[in-house]
Amino acid sequence: KWVEMVENHTQNLPENFDVIKNNLDILLAEGVDKIVLGCTHYPYLKNILVEITGRDIFIDPSVFFAESICDNIQMTETFARQKLREPEFFVSSSPEKFVQSAEIFYKLTDLPTLI
Repeated sequence: KWVEMVENHTQNLPENFDVIKNNLDILLAEGVDKIVLGCTHYPYLKNILVEITGRDIFIDPSVFFAESICDNIQMTETFARQKLREPEFFVSSSPEKFVQSAEIFYKLTDLPTLI
């Protein structure tokens, strides 16, 4: 249900906050030390997750993944010779829904190229 909350921008509704809290309570009752935010949507819940737990026990793998990609690109000679292009997005479902959801993390000034 977390993905749906993020995509619909409804994670701050009281009933959805309660769903998130109930999910976390189950994990915390098991004594977990860290929780990996293993979905691209979950980092957008991090503020709520930290608020509920009172501590930052969450690992966002997308940060490490993005850093790794940047390091790899910067090391290639091809990157040094290429002019940066406008962003293109490849989506597996509704492009219109993607644009709406992407505005959470990417400031879209013009409609991007959607393929």
